[in-house]
Amino acid sequence: MMHLELGRHTVELIESEARFRLLTENITDVFWLASPDFEKMHYVSPGYERIWGCSTNDLYANPHHWSECILPEDRENVLRVFSSLMDNKASVSVEYRIARPGGTVRWVHDRGFQVRDAKDRLVRLTGIATDITERKQAEIASLLVTAIVESSEDAIIGRDMIGTITSWNKGAEKMFGYTAGEMLGTSIMRFIPADRQDEANTRKNQAWRKCRTL
Repeated sequence: MMHLELGRHTVELIESEARFRLLTENITDVFWLASPDFEKMHYVSPGYERIWGCSTNDLYANPHHWSECILPEDRENVLRVFSSLMDNKASVSVEYRIARPGGTVRWVHDRGFQVRDAKDRLVRLTGIATDITERKQAEIASLLVTAIVESSEDAIIGRDMIGTITSWNKGAEKMFGYTAGEMLGTSIMRFIPADRQDEANTRKNQAWRKCRTL
């Protein structure tokens, strides 16, 4: 009976490990598992090769390889964050830039977690790193457009499909004499002469109906 029970647990363990590898080796993110002092990398998924552009063997041979790829201006903060994970922080989250071989820069969102045993002893550090380059590029582009709009001397006004004002820059404040706080959420119709409002409403309703049927 003892041999049968041991055999059953062995089969369950093998099946569990197989499911684990099937998951981690087919995701684009990096799943990693390290010693409590970060001096040994127990496991890193193939996502490391896709994001860092380096072999997982590089990380097994040198568990600090991942951090050596971080841009110098970001590295100190990242190491400080993960130092707290080795101490008393149950989980951490940080965004940073890495340089791939050839000089390509990628943005990474890294989350780390402590793994403790039944006696509350820290036995492992684990985490997931995600490539967020596209999201960061979109954020930077949006901030650039916002800065250009806000610094423009021309009046630039944004509105939604029903004519509600959604943005009002400094140029609009100077031209019309109203602050953004006074205008946001109000109707653009207040700037259309009374004798043209019926015409404007007709065009607005036609555009709205066309939009809803697309």
